[in-house]
Amino acid sequence: MRRLGFNGFVIAALCVSPPQMSIAAQPSPVLATELALRPPARDVALALFAKYCGLRSDEWVLVFTQSLTMLAQSEAEKAHLSVDNRKLVDADMQRTIHENMPPMSKCQDMVNSPTMDRLDQLEYRLTGGYH
Repeated sequence: MRRLGFNGFVIAALCVSPPQMSIAAQPSPVLATELALRPPARDVALALFAKYCGLRSDEWVLVFTQSLTMLAQSEAEKAHLSVDNRKLVDADMQRTIHENMPPMSKCQDMVNSPTMDRLDQLEYRLTGGYH
């Protein structure tokens, strides 16, 4: 497995050399795009949760959502997805965000947590340290 970066997000991608992979084993462009967007979509869910818990501002969350939007657009263009396929990918992103939103009773767990430290570091990288 190798790691690819885009605008601060780290995306895990399977790395198999072409001679070892048959054409039938390659994921569809839609699935490949969905898989690439799931980790940053989970980060957006956690960023939204931090906002709902009153731990971070709207502007802080906007950094994550805008980065996900730009990444989604880039991945869709790279995969040459049709409008209908882009809608499928968008629906999967929204589902991923919804499914990864912790319950509000977990707000206290986010205060001074390693998750918040990781999100703060990611936000710093996404903004280039500009606050």
